[in-house]
Amino acid sequence: MPPFLGYPCHAMTACKDDPEGRAPTDAAALQATGDDRPRILFRTFGCRVNQYESDAMRTQLSGRYDVDCASTPADLVIVNGCTVTALAASKTRKAIRQTRREFPDAIVVLIGCLAETAARNWGDPGEADLTAGNGWKRSVGDVVRQALSGQRGDLGDAPSVPIEHESITAPFAGLGNRVRGYVKVQDGCSGACTYCQTRLVRGPSQSKSIAAVASEARVMVDGGVPELVLSGINLSEYRPSDGDLADLIREIAQVPGLRRVRLGSLNPEGVSDRLLDALATASTACPHLHIAVQSGDDGVLRRMNRRYTVADVVERIEAARAAVRGITFGTDIIVGFPGESETAFDHTCLLIEQLRFINLHLFRYSRRAGTAAIHLVDHLDGPVKHRRASVLEHRWRIAMAQWLAERVGEHRRLLIEEQQAGGWRGYTEDYVDLLLPSDSPLRPGDIVNVEVTASTGSGWIGKMVSAPTLWKRDRNQGEPLT
Repeated sequence: MPPFLGYPCHAMTACKDDPEGRAPTDAAALQATGDDRPRILFRTFGCRVNQYESDAMRTQLSGRYDVDCASTPADLVIVNGCTVTALAASKTRKAIRQTRREFPDAIVVLIGCLAETAARNWGDPGEADLTAGNGWKRSVGDVVRQALSGQRGDLGDAPSVPIEHESITAPFAGLGNRVRGYVKVQDGCSGACTYCQTRLVRGPSQSKSIAAVASEARVMVDGGVPELVLSGINLSEYRPSDGDLADLIREIAQVPGLRRVRLGSLNPEGVSDRLLDALATASTACPHLHIAVQSGDDGVLRRMNRRYTVADVVERIEAARAAVRGITFGTDIIVGFPGESETAFDHTCLLIEQLRFINLHLFRYSRRAGTAAIHLVDHLDGPVKHRRASVLEHRWRIAMAQWLAERVGEHRRLLIEEQQAGGWRGYTEDYVDLLLPSDSPLRPGDIVNVEVTASTGSGWIGKMVSAPTLWKRDRNQGEPLT
């Protein structure tokens, strides 16, 4: 699988163009479509938390509005922006410009992290009509009403709404088409990493109760999602009043009908022995952790103000391998941090090779307004950062290809995600992309026992070794295909 090279993943849902290139907003035009509800479109950039928050906003707006309109132009477009890097912010602003061209009469609302930076004069909100910070996501109905009534500019401080009240309370259009759904269990961060603007615009840590998360999980599984990813801004700070991350895993693993539960990105200090025991014993928990290491050099980690050493990372990964059979790991790495020497960079490359991460989110350091790192000395030039990113990616790919090749002949359980030419593809429980050449009548959500027959260097090819278990297919739900 390719590395994540420092730009945000993004999901867009678009309405088809009006034949005359217009987006009617007056009452008569809306009535002519047969539905007088205002039409709202979401465009989402950034992390899994942002993806979840757009889904939660959809559920708030469904019913009163035509959300993610499928056949007519939008009256209002909500852009859920990202600011984790300069490139992420640039992509969000570019999307706003594209939206302007696509729907020239639509109201454009920028909401989330990028809007927060604009309110603090740290960044440019682009061509949005209205900006609203992260807190407004839990009151998005108020944002829409104000936008449609003519409010423009920045909405200012949002009403205080507890994280418990941000939830997916009912299935929404498109939910049942997904194989993997995100559930936000935590928000904010109480850390002080010197490079991170996200913690500044998200605020201090908040944790959703296990009971509330379990309720959302049941809604999503009943709505047709077989795999859930528990996500947060800093999962290591997940501390609700009714347990901890290990208790959450155990509880969600018991949701009726759920096939898999995964954890989102986690800092090394969050990999507790209790968590490892939960991953080892919960029946639907996947043996994979994405641990945000950021650097393989202790000097760089100190300048980043991270809360661990390289030795701590190695010890936690070795403990995980001893506790959880077949566990694999992904990581986040920042190259080109101020003061990173060639020796420090090589330490990071060696750590990647030693620990054999199968997934890599690779970032080039980006100056972010409001962070302490912009005041550090010895900032590196762009070409140096680009070269280091290229070198690290190359060395990681070699290590990953070797790991994949060593496991040809082993068996895995494949969750089918989509059909491709000549077969089906999806991810194994240990998070490896696998192609299954087969003309069997499978569907997304089915689970297939496979033997790995070959490595592609970035994933596997496999063959079916037993009948699949089906995903909610009429009377055959959960039964093998015969």
